[in-house]
Amino acid sequence: AKNPVGTGWKHVGGKLSQIDTYGLDVWGVNSNFDAFSLTFKELTPIQTVSGWSHRNAAPKFIRVALGSAGIWALDNGYKIFYRSGESWKNYPGSLKDISVGKSEIWGVNTKE
Repeated sequence: AKNPVGTGWKHVGGKLSQIDTYGLDVWGVNSNFDAFSLTFKELTPIQTVSGWSHRNAAPKFIRVALGSAGIWALDNGYKIFYRSGESWKNYPGSLKDISVGKSEIWGVNTKE
């Protein structure tokens, strides 16, 4: 199979327990449930705009997901949040997993 963006892996420093990516943006959460983001300038060769940005205004998240429908996250109480400008807005409901598509948000509810 042909690899369209390179021939190998490059280590990007940091310790995250969960990540998601869309376009040139990467978001993730660490073991303290803090959110971080990183933006790439180019993928071939790999160049970042700057290092990881700590999103300290964020609630404590267990999961972050992004796509063309925006940046969404779940806190450790399974509450749903979405990114609006530089702040987070609570969205009604609760989920234990979330994924962002082109124009929709997918989730797994907390009821089993």
